[in-house]
Amino acid sequence: MPVLSRAALGAVILAALAAPAFAQQPPFLDDRSSGPALIRSLYNAIERQEYARAWDYFAEPPAASYEAYVAGYADTASVRITTGNASEEGAAGSVYFEVPVILEATATDGTVSVFVGCYTVRQVNPAIQDPPFRPMQITAGRLKAAGGDAAFPSNCGAGGSASAGGNADRVMAIFTASYDDDICISLSREYNPEGVTPDVYELRFNYASDEPDFGARVFHLYRVWCWRGAYNEGHIYYLEDDLGDIRQLAFAHPDVEVTYADEMNEVLDGLAVVGFTASAELSLSDFDPATGTISEFAKWRGLGDAASSGRWVFDQGAFRLDYYQVDPTFNGEIDPITIVEDGRVVFD
Repeated sequence: MPVLSRAALGAVILAALAAPAFAQQPPFLDDRSSGPALIRSLYNAIERQEYARAWDYFAEPPAASYEAYVAGYADTASVRITTGNASEEGAAGSVYFEVPVILEATATDGTVSVFVGCYTVRQVNPAIQDPPFRPMQITAGRLKAAGGDAAFPSNCGAGGSASAGGNADRVMAIFTASYDDDICISLSREYNPEGVTPDVYELRFNYASDEPDFGARVFHLYRVWCWRGAYNEGHIYYLEDDLGDIRQLAFAHPDVEVTYADEMNEVLDGLAVVGFTASAELSLSDFDPATGTISEFAKWRGLGDAASSGRWVFDQGAFRLDYYQVDPTFNGEIDPITIVEDGRVVFD
């Protein structure tokens, strides 16, 4: 899901909404005593068309210019914000609040659009400030369109409401809806009597656009066992972001074309990289929390002398291919050829 760092909903989400000419204004609200109160004040200012006040609630400009920000809301009909329980985390003289929200935006024609997400609010310790005093301000907003049964995000980053184990039940519901016994035999108790329980890993990181002392974002990685053969086994991976969204991962692989100089495929005649493919399934894979990498070793036969192996590193909220080798010869020796190193194709 896109992240709007140092910005809120702004013109990106509500630009298409239109305002009635004689909308009744809500009572004035300007409350910076808590994270949720500040977010409610923001939308109070927007609905009252007091855009300078709304603009001032942000630590950094929420749009390219003030004029563009005002234009984004010029035709807004009405907005209603509901805030959930905020979490907080202290860092380097500041306290950060993660505020879950549900936003309803109404257009002139009566159409209602619903969004859910999180706002990050920062309070610099008042006791260590010199004039001019900096009040509580918004540093980021992350919102997405939602359906009619909108609910608060399960996790708004560090200190969020998701458990340390994430949402394994939701992951398994997605998995079982996508894979049947013909694809992943792990769904059959004949092959896996204990049932399927995903391995869950917590990932903490920051986007490059986050403030230096911003609290860590919390993602969860899930590895689900899919099948087991004579010398390989397959795994499926899912990633849950800091808003509780879950998506299945696909991993980039070099598409390697191999030719041999003999009938036994022991002597290599030629090898070429003809492109890249993406695979949702990894063989004999594992995740290393210390390095944030997923590795794969796919045997081409039980001896393991012919195989391919790869490594994908977690970077800025996604996994990218970092290293890849292929050992194409069935010669009884381990002699791989490096295709990708440090994210770059090095085989010529």
